[in-house]
Amino acid sequence: MDKLLANLPTPLDKELGFFLAAEFSFGQAGIEDVFANLIVALLAIRLVRKIGPYAIDGYFLEPYHSVSRGAAMANVLYRIVAPVVITEALHLVISCLLFLLCGRMAAVDLRWLSVVTYWIVLFVIKVARRLFLAPIGFLFEALASLALCLLFDSSVVSRIVLEGLSVFDNTNVGFQMLISIGFMLVYGITSLVVGSTGFGEDTSGYLKERLEKALYGYLRHYRQVINECKHGERFESDYLFRALFLTVMYIEDHNRPKLIRRIESVLSRVGLSKTTGIMQCKAVDDSSFLKSYYTDEESVRVAFPKLLTLWEEFIYGAAMNGSGDSNVGAVWFTSNWYSFDAEQFECVLVHRFSQIYGDYRGSKSLECDSIFAQVLDFVKNENNRNVPTRIAISSELFNNHAQLYPDTVMTATAGDLGFYGDRELEPDHGVIWSLSYSEDILSCFIRIIESLKKTNSTTIDSIRIVNNVYCRVEYGGRFLWNEGLGTSWYKNDRPKARR
Repeated sequence: MDKLLANLPTPLDKELGFFLAAEFSFGQAGIEDVFANLIVALLAIRLVRKIGPYAIDGYFLEPYHSVSRGAAMANVLYRIVAPVVITEALHLVISCLLFLLCGRMAAVDLRWLSVVTYWIVLFVIKVARRLFLAPIGFLFEALASLALCLLFDSSVVSRIVLEGLSVFDNTNVGFQMLISIGFMLVYGITSLVVGSTGFGEDTSGYLKERLEKALYGYLRHYRQVINECKHGERFESDYLFRALFLTVMYIEDHNRPKLIRRIESVLSRVGLSKTTGIMQCKAVDDSSFLKSYYTDEESVRVAFPKLLTLWEEFIYGAAMNGSGDSNVGAVWFTSNWYSFDAEQFECVLVHRFSQIYGDYRGSKSLECDSIFAQVLDFVKNENNRNVPTRIAISSELFNNHAQLYPDTVMTATAGDLGFYGDRELEPDHGVIWSLSYSEDILSCFIRIIESLKKTNSTTIDSIRIVNNVYCRVEYGGRFLWNEGLGTSWYKNDRPKARR
């Protein structure tokens, strides 16, 4: 190194020599310097967060998806500069205390370790608390902050004793150039953190394309894993649940990219990370599960029943308690299945997704309804917009209420229970439902249709067969054929109103 410095021009030789002596004097540093830098870093983490709202207008925590580009740039600049200024200020306080105690000028060596420690501890905190990260943007923020610390410490702080306050002279062209370069660097980092490029441009197309690529990737990699789960058929038969599941997967994957998840799997072994895998699941206390972390596929298997339970709780709550802007219309049910209006549930879910995700995540502070709306649009486009008007599910969700009248198809509308036919059917019309589904039920249903065709006093209004759920026929007029119906069927006629 000395030979290399000797070949440099004299001014540069002196400056570089001073820089190395001021910043990398490892021989003079002791354990007390390392300890002091650690304390300064921990204090800085607290102070940066506390001072932020007072230092800049529009202080935000990551992510910056719902803020303007200007506000995001101000926040990125603050996060780069604030650790440097605050750590150096704390070191100045330490130097003053040492002067008062020892009667001579003294300072902590390797002050840049405070900034390095600051960013390492901040990274661990973000991983442990499941906060959103833009890994590349975070890395460049840290590197820019460290570079600024080294430059500021060697060019200003270390020279104060030798040159006095003249080191703060900022009238030279070179310093102005550094400001310009710094602004360009902050702009680039902001683009990485925000996830778009350019001032004022419409990035919706870019973001939509990136979202669709991610969702198609999930379907390729995890669709088979999902279908192998218990009740995995729900992922295909219920497009609203499919959109809900993919949205949670996208948010958690965006929150924890693959590189971060690998680090989490290491941290989980020492108890620093509680959630792992693409779905960010907590490892259960199970003797059959020996690892302290989940792979992406394992986390999908663990998350599926949890999200399905949350979705069914939402359906049940909307049927039994929904009113006003959360009214989802009539839910039909028996002890074996239920059916709901897809469009009405879709309208409510678009504005309620954050609540379901909050139950999954353990915090309802994150607003992500707009992300769900985009994923829902993707799911509908995937099916060429061919989605059912009603979704029918084989489930015992309403079994307790169905036991009140086990031989009927019941309805629930905002908690108001009733029987199908009293309100839904026109006068002089009827309906025949199967209460369950089997080959025998289907054979009987065919005989019912044939009998309706032969009855001159009836007309068939509609026929519907939902595999593994029910058969249903609506008719006009009076139909007296009851052969073979028994308790497997529900038949209701609504007679003409008397004049």
